[in-house]
Amino acid sequence: MHAGQQPAQYYLFKDETPAPRETPAPMEIDLPIAQVSPAFVSDGRTSFMIKSDNTLWAWGANDRGQYGEDGYENGEPVSSSTPVHILDNIASVQLGNNLSFFAITTDNALIGWGNAAWDKIIDPADYVYSPHRAIAENVSKLVTGWTCYAIKTDGTLIGFGNDATLGGNGSGFVNDPVELMDGVVDVVTLRNRSVYALRADGTLWAWGLNENGQLGDGTRTNASFPVRIMENVESCYPAAALDKNGTLWAWKASGLTDSLSPVPVIDDVARYIPGQNTFVIKNDDSLWYFNSAYSYGRLESEPVNEFVKLMDGVADVKSDIWIDEDYAYGYYIALKTNGDLAVWRNQMYDFYMPEDYSGGEAVLLSDVACFETDGWSVFALKTDGTLWAAGFNGSYPWEENAQSLERARLGDGTANNHREFVQILDGVVSFSSHTLIDIVLHDDGTDGYDDHCRTYAVREDGSLFGWGWNGDGALGTGGGEYELSPVLIGSGLRPN
Repeated sequence: MHAGQQPAQYYLFKDETPAPRETPAPMEIDLPIAQVSPAFVSDGRTSFMIKSDNTLWAWGANDRGQYGEDGYENGEPVSSSTPVHILDNIASVQLGNNLSFFAITTDNALIGWGNAAWDKIIDPADYVYSPHRAIAENVSKLVTGWTCYAIKTDGTLIGFGNDATLGGNGSGFVNDPVELMDGVVDVVTLRNRSVYALRADGTLWAWGLNENGQLGDGTRTNASFPVRIMENVESCYPAAALDKNGTLWAWKASGLTDSLSPVPVIDDVARYIPGQNTFVIKNDDSLWYFNSAYSYGRLESEPVNEFVKLMDGVADVKSDIWIDEDYAYGYYIALKTNGDLAVWRNQMYDFYMPEDYSGGEAVLLSDVACFETDGWSVFALKTDGTLWAAGFNGSYPWEENAQSLERARLGDGTANNHREFVQILDGVVSFSSHTLIDIVLHDDGTDGYDDHCRTYAVREDGSLFGWGWNGDGALGTGGGEYELSPVLIGSGLRPN
């Protein structure tokens, strides 16, 4: 607790609760997290992996106690450019906000370190660190943020961290978890300020900030305690829910309706994919997207503010959109059920498109099992375990003679851009490409940014490979500032 703060008041969420109070919004930092498998996670500066013997290993930056107490010698933090052992008996590891780190042990105990022990806030000047701290027992799932939520093995939902959505007054941090609800099977948050909990009986509950209709309770009033929103719910999302009949319901903060209460928006849904381009895949594998004023690549000349069918035979889709004063740029790429990787109306410079592309659907690669893209480059894992990549790899289209080895993410041994897909590695079971953007100060006093790109892949034998930028040893391969081809980081990664 900082000097001058008054202790917050906390309450269990019960049937008889005080009237909702306004709570200040917590600060928020979005970490560019890369997670190539459940046994590996990275924030771009520090990475963690769990081996098959359930030991936890870390590498990269350790300037703020990222390794816990095992990363110090003579009171000073010691970083490593190769994996070092820091904990035993670990089942999963997660990153939180503001240099906080969490792990669930093999016997379901939740532990935290770094800024996860809120009573020891990290002081950048003094390198104050927090050792591994026991937080709770019997934990099966954790959702991190400025406020953290955990579901215990008996269905009890607990919370700790910033108390803005824990029934308090938002003036401090909760070190010891507060019990919130029982019978919970899932919990999600909207920017960590509005919370949605799904109970085993199919009822959906929400609380937190509500000025933009986030909660779906028919009001714009903030709620410090859970409000019952819906029943017969199969799965929940921020400001939306899929019922057990396959109907997607949504309310105002989803962008799919102006209603402050849940309303049905589309039926027969197998998968809901929210975002600036919002998609659903129906049970018949048809792809639909929400045609609104804020979506890119609209099928109609004017938005119709409803779901419109895009194509058939789709297993997955990824998209993004950028809007400036003059134009909207974006892309969406679909993995078809027949294994074709297809792009539709791409406007992101069309670099990895066929030379004769003239609009509509174009097949980029066949026999694809899964893929990942940020619009600049595309990685695709084929059904035979080979990993392929195409796109920008060292320079961007608006740059001339500005090739940068720190941006070389494809792993083909060069920093050259590739219009056609090139094979990178075989025997791969999972992968993740990751970009960390650092703000820099130019000589003329203006702000700019540097892109530091790298990619990770796991082979079927449990070996973890990495390539790309290796500044401060963050890649984990030892070596120099970058690796243009896959280099072994460690072996024995725990299977998915």
